[in-house]
Amino acid sequence: MLQEPTRYRGFTESICGQVFDSAVDFEGIPKGFAQALTKNRKLQSVIQKSIEKYLQVSYDHTTKYYLKSSAAFHNNFVDAPSLFLYSRSDPVGTAEGNEKVMANLRRLGRQVYAHAFDDSPHVSHMHRHPDQYLQLLEAFLERLPALAAPVSVLDRRHVEPMAAVESRGQQKAGVRN
Repeated sequence: MLQEPTRYRGFTESICGQVFDSAVDFEGIPKGFAQALTKNRKLQSVIQKSIEKYLQVSYDHTTKYYLKSSAAFHNNFVDAPSLFLYSRSDPVGTAEGNEKVMANLRRLGRQVYAHAFDDSPHVSHMHRHPDQYLQLLEAFLERLPALAAPVSVLDRRHVEPMAAVESRGQQKAGVRN
């Protein structure tokens, strides 16, 4: 999409909002991943150095693509409001990393909303703080101008289990179990 922006303009312009939950940038991977795997400092050091060496050795096959992806993340070409949900205690999707991306997006003139949880492990905000998480998500969605009707993600009584939805879809298609 970056290489052919006119080709994908219709798609990117149709995006009315972006939600980043525990976003991880390239620079946080070696140290954060090692810290997430173990509390043993010596083992963390070995894991971190192993990942760094892998990224160095595989630069042409992997690392250069991670770096391009990181640059695209920091210079997000989608001109839509963003919501960042992250944690001050996440060693992988660090608060510093998320705040750096948010600052870059604000410099680009993007609307950025954010909430930092104090005590959620990586990608566990919804699990640890379900009501607050859903309230933040709903408030963000209601700010998006492209959504004409109010959005409710809080009333989970109306959400069908995925198995029921899949079963109904199979029945319509004439598929029998």
